[in-house]
Amino acid sequence: MKYSHNADQISIFNFGKVLKVNLDKNHELVKMETLLPWDELVDAIARTYKDTGRPSKSIRLMLGLLIIKHKYGIADEELIERLKGDIYFQYFCGFDSFIGTDSIPDSSSLTYFRKRLTPEILQKIENAIAIKLIKKLPKKRRHSIMVDTTCMPANVTFPTDTKILSKTYEKLVNFGKSIGLKVIRGKRKIKAFIRGFNLKRNKTKKEIVSARKKLVRATKGLFKKIRNKIGQVTSKVLEIAEKIIEQQDKRNKGKTNIIEDRIVSFHEPTVRPIKRGKDGANCEFGKKIALSVIGEGITVSARIDNNNFDDREIIKAAIEKHKELTERDPTEIIMDRGGDSKKNHDELKERRIKDGVQRKGRQKEKPTRVQKRQHNRRSVVEGKIGTAKQFYGLNRNRYREKNAEVWLTFGLAAMNLTWATRKAA
Repeated sequence: MKYSHNADQISIFNFGKVLKVNLDKNHELVKMETLLPWDELVDAIARTYKDTGRPSKSIRLMLGLLIIKHKYGIADEELIERLKGDIYFQYFCGFDSFIGTDSIPDSSSLTYFRKRLTPEILQKIENAIAIKLIKKLPKKRRHSIMVDTTCMPANVTFPTDTKILSKTYEKLVNFGKSIGLKVIRGKRKIKAFIRGFNLKRNKTKKEIVSARKKLVRATKGLFKKIRNKIGQVTSKVLEIAEKIIEQQDKRNKGKTNIIEDRIVSFHEPTVRPIKRGKDGANCEFGKKIALSVIGEGITVSARIDNNNFDDREIIKAAIEKHKELTERDPTEIIMDRGGDSKKNHDELKERRIKDGVQRKGRQKEKPTRVQKRQHNRRSVVEGKIGTAKQFYGLNRNRYREKNAEVWLTFGLAAMNLTWATRKAA
């Protein structure tokens, strides 16, 4: 296969005969480099490269850049600029000497590289890192897991009917110009109406409904003109626009506000609302993820989905994930009352797994010492979620929805590696 990979690594950078630099062995990137199973990670991606064509940049280089990006929370362009002058960045990415700018990739190379990372490859990357880091855990805790769910919001504005209809109309206007539709009647009036409507602060319900109906009529009329000109709908822009118009028109004619698979963002049509019922975040728009914390240290994803799945379903997913990593069932599962169900309790009992799932309602019996310990340890997974959101990007997915798994995988990888380096200190 025609891909490149440099497995050699030394701890001293040689600047010819002018300067020699010894790296600080206690630097977190130096420690982190030794924790990663580079060969396994490279093998997971190597199959996506063809035998023909121009040789690519080193796979290790690209993997290292993605981990550093999520470790320090920097953009692609800034990451490449820092790589040019940061010795530790270059060491982590596999360079054996302080190199010139000729070997540094362009920031666009990261975009193309991310497109190669399918969900299956990302699972292999996550598993390979987790399997190696689990050895850092105390033996007594390697098979104790804590489970919880959260939402990883997409990078979209808070959706309203008028916002999405305005964006749809704007997209159709631009598409009409691209196909040579010269006359678009009422375009300036609609744009002026949208601008005036957005400037109003306290909008009444009657004004909102009237604006929605007016925008639906204008958008539907423009869509018909475009379809009459080009015939069959083949563009993705028109497919999304057609579905939005159909949903909004259905809402205007009907008495219900419930629309199945309702599009809330033109740019990200797969984004779904995730009801959380928490203060300050009653509803978020993105992917719902189930996280499993192994031994209070290693965090892995048990499930990721566009839809708001039931929390009771993640117990089985967490068990299967742990079995995939360690080739055995966990000894203990701890979760809040969202996972409480007779089916889950029976399954844990059948598998001989300590049941740490909190039961709903007031309990008649006093909690035992084990139950008190499990109750106190439930805060661990909540703390991990908070850390991931605050420092490793899970508070907002900056990639498109198709690459949301990439954002999650490398965010968790950076968090787990940081934990492991501090544990080894």
